[in-house]
Amino acid sequence: MRQIAIVPAGSQQWSPHILASCPTHFAYCSSLAIYIYNLETFELEKIIAGHERTIYALAWSPCDVNKLASCSSEGKLIVWDLQTEQQAFCLVHERPAVCMAWSPSGEGIIILADEEGGLFFVNTLQSQEVLSPFAKLGRITCIEWHPTTPGLFAVGCEDGTTVLFDQRRLNKPVRKLIPSMGASEAGAVVALNWDSFSTNFLLAAYKRGHAILYDIALPKPQINVFARESGGLASIAFIPGAPGSFISAAERSGVIKQWNVSQASSTSQRSIHTHGFRAIHFIQSPQGQGSPQSADLKATQTLLAAFTDGTVMAYNMRADQTLFQTTPGHTETIFDCKFRPKNANWLATSSFDGSIRIWDVQTMKCIEMLSEHQGIVYSVSWAPGDEPLLASCSSVGELYIWNVSKRQVKTRIPIHGEKRIFRCSWQPAGGSNKLASASEDGTCSVVDAHTGETLQRWRHPRAVFGVDWSPLRPDLLATGCGDGAVRVFDTSRRENQCVATFKGHTARVFNVLWSPLNPNLLASGSDDKSIRVWNIATGTCVKLEGHAHYVRALVWSTEHPQLLLSGSWDGTIRIWDVRTGGTLYIVEDHHADVYGLASHPERPFLFASTSRDTTIRLWQLEYGMRPRMRSLMGAPWETILGDLAQAPAQPDTKDELLYGRSSTDLSRRLRGTAPGTTPAGPPGSGQVTGSLETLSAVSDFFLPTLGTNDLWKLAQTCSTGQLCENAHALPNGILHENCLVQAAQAQARLLESARGAASGPTTRFLKRDVRLRRAAMLHLQTGDIRKCCETLAELGDWDKALALAPGVSMEYWSSLAERHAAALSTDDNEQAVAFYLASGNVKEAIDFLVHHDRLTDALTVSKVATATGGFPAKPSSANPPLTPTATPTHTPTASASAPGVSALTQSLGNVQIGGCGCDGALGGHVQLPGDVAALLAKKYNARSQPILAACCFLSVGNPERAVQCLMKGAEVEIASALAQQLNVPYCD
Repeated sequence: MRQIAIVPAGSQQWSPHILASCPTHFAYCSSLAIYIYNLETFELEKIIAGHERTIYALAWSPCDVNKLASCSSEGKLIVWDLQTEQQAFCLVHERPAVCMAWSPSGEGIIILADEEGGLFFVNTLQSQEVLSPFAKLGRITCIEWHPTTPGLFAVGCEDGTTVLFDQRRLNKPVRKLIPSMGASEAGAVVALNWDSFSTNFLLAAYKRGHAILYDIALPKPQINVFARESGGLASIAFIPGAPGSFISAAERSGVIKQWNVSQASSTSQRSIHTHGFRAIHFIQSPQGQGSPQSADLKATQTLLAAFTDGTVMAYNMRADQTLFQTTPGHTETIFDCKFRPKNANWLATSSFDGSIRIWDVQTMKCIEMLSEHQGIVYSVSWAPGDEPLLASCSSVGELYIWNVSKRQVKTRIPIHGEKRIFRCSWQPAGGSNKLASASEDGTCSVVDAHTGETLQRWRHPRAVFGVDWSPLRPDLLATGCGDGAVRVFDTSRRENQCVATFKGHTARVFNVLWSPLNPNLLASGSDDKSIRVWNIATGTCVKLEGHAHYVRALVWSTEHPQLLLSGSWDGTIRIWDVRTGGTLYIVEDHHADVYGLASHPERPFLFASTSRDTTIRLWQLEYGMRPRMRSLMGAPWETILGDLAQAPAQPDTKDELLYGRSSTDLSRRLRGTAPGTTPAGPPGSGQVTGSLETLSAVSDFFLPTLGTNDLWKLAQTCSTGQLCENAHALPNGILHENCLVQAAQAQARLLESARGAASGPTTRFLKRDVRLRRAAMLHLQTGDIRKCCETLAELGDWDKALALAPGVSMEYWSSLAERHAAALSTDDNEQAVAFYLASGNVKEAIDFLVHHDRLTDALTVSKVATATGGFPAKPSSANPPLTPTATPTHTPTASASAPGVSALTQSLGNVQIGGCGCDGALGGHVQLPGDVAALLAKKYNARSQPILAACCFLSVGNPERAVQCLMKGAEVEIASALAQQLNVPYCD
């Protein structure tokens, strides 16, 4: 098993202390893991796990970028050495630790608070892990050290009070601050923030929406009460580098308000997300957070924000620009996952957080989020028909039937009262309306999913945890019960009697699953840590032992009848040979209980897993590599397919043959016959071997690595010179150069249309002005400057429209556009690209995009500039040659420059844009997109994604470099096949 993709967990929702940063990295925590990102590239670099229960707080050492502290509900305080990813310090407290704060003094001191209001002094530099108690308050919500006054810190409490302490006299508080409206009226203190420009100013935010500025040196410290936020406040913070200015974050909306300490009302506000805030945190500057001497205002005014949908965002306050945003992943344990039978790209997941999410596994993006459930969602099951119906069950006893395309509940079926429903299973027969459910009320019920009518019900001695329909004998239904028994029912019989009972487990049976290849095999997983594979015809079973904890997830291979995969509370996934009971492979990447496993028959070597660590992971099963290599090289399919009736009963050389229906159907399809029919002629006759269409289908079946589909479509374009159908909409966005403009235009039209508001969970809630601004930028990138100006004018943004207008009519040209672009570039504002392009400064625009790692955009702009002349030339009086020695308007600092920026600038040489000629170092316009494509490929190679890197070179018609990428990335079989198809010299 090889992990090929991961969806990180969303930020946890139980505590606001979940964000931390140093000058080079930032981190957030899910319930059980810490995710660390690089601030320059925004790439996920590390996932650290070590807590067994919910992480409540993170804190980065202000003096050592390699030290990060975390505390949890199990009472652990851990200081991590980020270089080794090992624990440098670990202390275990008898009560849950709820928040903490590092001292800025550099002494390794942490103040820790427990859930009962105890405050403790911890020296992390001592060899002995010792808690030194010094105070007992009410429940503590936050701790904030003064950035410049040694030893001074403030403690916020749930009762609305704030207590000040001096490290030198811990036995007695310095003073207590009580809001003027009364602590009970204000509510809990949710955030405290010291003003780094003052020694005495402290800002406090309260749960019920109040914000107060205190001067702790005054006898009456409260000096300003700000207008109340009606929806409540999540957090508050002074803006680094902006004396007297601070922001507040709303609890129920994604609105940031900006304030000045001298005014009671906010000075401005902006909406940056569709959900409410959970936490905010300004990136720590190299000289210390908020330092007025900081040379990097971009860093100090970059805001980290965590939201109630689990999203984490990096947002540049000065530029009003989102720099980075995570996929809104689940925020709690993911209990189940299922592929849609009619669409191998759709994966549904259900979670403790009460939501269901639909993922496109080609991009690992969430395409729908269903959140109307009450309670915990334990299980999901897709309908077998063409309509995208999904069943789900929860902790409140109701079955939900969803129409996923319409994002609405079609039917609610209160079948089990208020008792929990642990699993649901839709009968797999095509067009069936029968839906089975297993409940803690001790019954298994079958209902009509359309009408809600109860068709059958079987009572069990204890709670029923597992239920599954047989895919080969559709009337058979199996259940797993709390009494340790597995039962089989024949739903075609009128009498509600069990037709077979299998006993052998010594604890409750949590899951049951029929084999998709052998109608007599039924697997069951139990709290006795074992799996049993029952032969219902003989009554015998094979016992699979090896897991160290309860067994939860089960999934069969749909091509190898002997392979079964299981997931357990021990955090492992095991691959079993059910004939011998032996373990073939153990996967230990998950950090906690593995609850869900799924596979789709059309991609039998792709598996999805879900866990209590809140991640979704995709795996490639590497069992059976030889058939894959033979199929890619055009071997006859009769050497790859096996006869299920002759499948070996013991380990054999035929084990790697394929026995499933999907492989047989694929073979028939490639030989030009319909699935399920008998082909004309002997086996192998008429087989289309070696064609790109064949390689694409075979790769998708055997090698479900992200980007494979893109690669073969691009290879077909390179081979034939003809664009594939929908070639401008490849899932990973690596387009052939001749599709770039078409794709940008199509995206702009979608954003401008009413459908643009319903194009997915990440865009359908975007306000109209946000969508139109995105469309305006796309129009500009495709050379339609007039349309860009019209769109901006429609928004009422006349300053930008007037600045861009000279690109359409040169008589309006003035130096204002260039000066304005220079000012925006200094602030690292992405709108600078618009002014560069409108004024003909294409080289600077490309430099800007590359510098900000927007290499795909740079490729699009370069293609428009070199192929279509879509950008105007600069006026002759202001159009000096673009030489490497010319001083660019946008000059990134050496420390911030992205790799390849200077090389790209030098490679442009004296190239003139806009059809005015070209005598630069590249020798012509046509090579410019290739340089940007090489930078984009370098980015994917750095992520160990050689297939996507190869796609970059194919997009600009360079198959030689594509084959080299694949070879260097160890994708030998694909490299060989691609080289053969495109006549590329190939050396193994």
